[in-house]
Amino acid sequence: MNVFCINNAFPPTTIVFSSMEKLFFSVTENPPAKQPNNILYIAKQMMTLFSFSPKDIDFVSVVSGPGSFTGTRIGIVDGKMIAFSLNIPIVSLNSLELLAADFEEEVIPLLPAGRKEYFIARFQNGRRIEQDRCVGEEELSLMKGTFVAPTNSVEKIIKNGKLIVRIPSPFVVAKKSFEKFAEGKVAKEPLSLAPLYLRSVDMIFKKMR
Repeated sequence: MNVFCINNAFPPTTIVFSSMEKLFFSVTENPPAKQPNNILYIAKQMMTLFSFSPKDIDFVSVVSGPGSFTGTRIGIVDGKMIAFSLNIPIVSLNSLELLAADFEEEVIPLLPAGRKEYFIARFQNGRRIEQDRCVGEEELSLMKGTFVAPTNSVEKIIKNGKLIVRIPSPFVVAKKSFEKFAEGKVAKEPLSLAPLYLRSVDMIFKKMR
């Protein structure tokens, strides 16, 4: 069984094609501003280069958030297009869960949410102990712990803890995809998969004041 994985919810963009036993190929890039969506083009080129066809894809996984509003939507739309056109299952991956994977200690994965806000959660040994939430810069600066982020751009905000800069490896992305598939975390039908924006009503009202 083979999976085609897409992460466009946070940079860098990553696509992975893998079986349970072997990673066939992966691409990690920071797309240029004028061409923010190269996912399908790169996928086609890589499949051709390594002599694979769309029929070799058994299911699709896509990182559905939390993360970049635009990037998340692009990734999900591309994932839906592939799954729908091939009539294959699609599973959803969580950004923060990917960042926390392979850490035995308690960690706080962290992603910028814009407007001085951040997506966070707590994990112990890769298992969730807190639900995803959105916090402001002030609250984050008071928090203690080990933070994990794909970039050091948040380093100045972490004042009472340490920051580990980590990008989920293609192996982690593939592993999590197969785990979710085995758990039956499959969308009822490809077009039903929705992004996880993690914007509560309270946060929206705060912005309107």
